Amino acid sequence: MPLALWWSMVSHQRRYGSRVPQDTVLGPMLFLLHINDLPDCVSFRVRLFADDCLLYRPIYETSDQLALQKDTLALWCNRWGMSFNAAKCEVMRISRKKAFLQKLYTIKGQALQDILE
Repeated sequence: MPLALWWSMVSHQRRYGSRVPQDTVLGPMLFLLHINDLPDCVSFRVRLFADDCLLYRPIYETSDQLALQKDTLALWCNRWGMSFNAAKCEVMRISRKKAFLQKLYTIKGQALQDILE
């Protein structure tokens, strides 16, 4: 029996997920390799640590809020086939002012939760 015919009879098509085992060193390392170019693609400051990502920008006026909300993050996610879990994302405002600019930030249309103190 030819090898090609034998291989077609014994081989089966299978789907494998692209999951990384939890609680290993491999997960955060692969995440950092995957997300490493994010700071070059967005117009705000980015800090990466283990499997977390911090995005921030000083907000002085409404145009700063719009720049932070701009969909450059969504474009990066689409390009790399990755998405941020909006349920795990939060907005933290730090200010000396009692009344600061209010803005509802979203990721792919889902509102982000505000952290109050």
